[in-house]
Amino acid sequence: MATATKPKEEAVETVKVPETVMIRLPRASYGEEETVFVGVNGKGYRIQRGVDVEVPRSVAEVLRNSEEAKDAALRYAGSR
Repeated sequence: MATATKPKEEAVETVKVPETVMIRLPRASYGEEETVFVGVNGKGYRIQRGVDVEVPRSVAEVLRNSEEAKDAALRYAGSR
């Protein structure tokens, strides 16, 4: 006697497209690189200074956190 089987469901992978934001990094000062490297979740981004660029929101957040950490370090060093 044959039994009825359900058809296999195909796995559907949803790809989440990251939201992007427009940023502009300040132009390089003497001794600074013309581009900034940012790595997020195994993916690398080289961002040119002085140009409007569209980046994933996570990249902008990494850059913002980096600036906040630099500011905190300067405040700490100045208070000693």
